[in-house]
Amino acid sequence: MPKPHRGLFQNISIKNKILILCISTVLIPLLILSYFAAQISSKAIIEKARHSSLREIALVERNLASITTNAEDYIRILVLDYRLQETMDKIAKMDRSLLQELEEKVVLSEVLGNVTFPATRMSAASIVLNDGSFIELGAVDASSLKPVFDKAYIREIIDRQKPVWSSLFPISYRYGMQTSENGFAISKSIVHKYSGETLGVALLFLSEKELSSVYKEQSAELDKRFYLVDDRGMIISSGNKDHLYRPFDELTEGQRNFLTQDGTRVGTLFDQKMLITVKTFDKLNWKIVNIVPLHEITVEKDNIVKLIAFVGCLCLLAAVTAAYMLSNRISKPILRLAQAMKSVIRGNMDVRTKLTSSDEIGILSGGFDRMMDQMKKLMSDIYLEQQAKRESEFKLMQSQIKPHFLYNTLETIVSLSKLGLMNDAITATKNLAGFYRISLSNGNDRIRVEEEVQLTRDYLSILFYRYVEFMDYRIEVEESILGYAVPKLTLQPIVENAVYHGLKKRMTKGMLVVKGYAEKETIVFEIEDDGVGMDETTIREMLKAREEGHGSQSFGVGSVHSRIRLLYGEEYGLTIESRIGQYTRVTIRLPKQKLHERGEPDAESSDRG
Repeated sequence: MPKPHRGLFQNISIKNKILILCISTVLIPLLILSYFAAQISSKAIIEKARHSSLREIALVERNLASITTNAEDYIRILVLDYRLQETMDKIAKMDRSLLQELEEKVVLSEVLGNVTFPATRMSAASIVLNDGSFIELGAVDASSLKPVFDKAYIREIIDRQKPVWSSLFPISYRYGMQTSENGFAISKSIVHKYSGETLGVALLFLSEKELSSVYKEQSAELDKRFYLVDDRGMIISSGNKDHLYRPFDELTEGQRNFLTQDGTRVGTLFDQKMLITVKTFDKLNWKIVNIVPLHEITVEKDNIVKLIAFVGCLCLLAAVTAAYMLSNRISKPILRLAQAMKSVIRGNMDVRTKLTSSDEIGILSGGFDRMMDQMKKLMSDIYLEQQAKRESEFKLMQSQIKPHFLYNTLETIVSLSKLGLMNDAITATKNLAGFYRISLSNGNDRIRVEEEVQLTRDYLSILFYRYVEFMDYRIEVEESILGYAVPKLTLQPIVENAVYHGLKKRMTKGMLVVKGYAEKETIVFEIEDDGVGMDETTIREMLKAREEGHGSQSFGVGSVHSRIRLLYGEEYGLTIESRIGQYTRVTIRLPKQKLHERGEPDAESSDRG
């Protein structure tokens, strides 16, 4: 026996039920609070990280400026050294003996040694003559410098009259434990202070490791988060040496807007979100880049969100407990109705809800059940009506084809007889008899593929007598499909359309090819002609011609397409491919089905391959 309050509760309007449930829950306000709390805290934390990154990058810039300024000061001191200038002047103006050359190298080595390691950060030094030849001094292997310091680059250094920085390149050494390292060259022309004559070019080498040490001065932990990028976008210094010589764009997955202007932005780097800060080092037109993973920045936000989520779960649990009875009574009929609608969408027209409540849900349920009863009846009526309409149209098409074709064929036979071509007249008569024997086929609407192919062959043979000057044909059908079922007169309307509206309009003789083959559980026919072709608009109109009642050209093709889809489903039927002035190919797809002896398809005897 139902409880007294149950019927009362079921009679409450759906509006009041939803109102009671909404008042009892705190989920929506809680979600809104969590969202805004997360957004505000995230923005504040990211802003804090942005200012921190800018301070770090400013310190790196100052240290970098100090190193580069010192390096340029060293090169200026070197080129103004009295002993260097005098020695270079001797080298330029006189022939020397071997002993003099050795003495000059000793002097130059001493001068260069005063500005290289361990006295300064400079790892090595070299001298280049005006003709581009190197004086073999110090530890640097001159052969490794020649690809960089060619004559054009030496001339550029001389013309600029100030320290010139090269990009990053590998420096090889002739001796020592280290055979090579990545570094930069600071170059300046050696100009005699009295005569003003250019005596050569001095080179000082700064190791990339020395340059990247400015990152470690900030924090060894942040070493791999800093990059130096030259004006070509190439990475020339980094704590991660694997990234040297690579375009910075490769690390940003092709996003090319990071280096265009200074500032901080969020982007993707190494498949994760990063806070990327860029600062231009104006002295050398380099970019200083600092990257910080966002997940490290937002860890505080995550803790806040977790706390809010924990409190929210407690509130939600209380709300769910309070609303349990209401949701249990409201959700069940709604879900039942929703499941019924989903079943209808999937094609089950027999589903009914059968709810007995008198509230709005009960009214909707009753209306749904009545609507489905009426819809099922209407669909059944429409299906029967459409099927009858298709069959009547097909019968009409057959009735139109037979007399028209018979008259034309008889005229052809008479013409052949008058011309004395009795053998051809007899053959045409036999083909006509074969065509009508198969097309009648005891009233069966479906025949074997073998019979349909023979009907088409007889039809084409008769047409060939009439239109021999502009058509030829070929039929290629696999034997494996000859025993399967096909709707009668499936190929003939397509062939007729190809002859009259494709080949007949050519200026020269054309070819019609009919193919048939199996493709898994499908039978495929292809009718292709090299006639005048058609455009996409004509193709679309041809396939829908049956519904819209176009002329005979489209009626036959459209009727075949519509009839196949009615018999077998939407996945079967005709597709047409054509090029104006080149070809038209009609493809027909049918399921594999065999026939009973009485001519009806046997669904259970389908070939499974």
